[in-house]
Amino acid sequence: KQGDADAIEQLRTEPMPRLAEPLWNAFCAMHDARGSNGYTPNAITWQDIAAWQQVSGNTLTPWELDTLRALDGVAMAAFAKQAKAQQAQNKGT
Repeated sequence: KQGDADAIEQLRTEPMPRLAEPLWNAFCAMHDARGSNGYTPNAITWQDIAAWQQVSGNTLTPWELDTLRALDGVAMAAFAKQAKAQQAQNKGT
């Protein structure tokens, strides 16, 4: 779940274009609620998105859905990179 916390925290504190804030806030809410397989975080699923929309009362447009999934793809790649680095570090100790 931790993932690349520093990078995500940096993105949360950088100035965000006003029009991007609602989508970024939606991504952060889903990121904070994402599950884990015990080793790495799980990707945000369509079911996660549907549940967020139902609970929040917000409906994402097709463009927002595509963008959110792309953001999650970047997050998942960062998680995988971090897990690989951690495994390499563990082998060296």
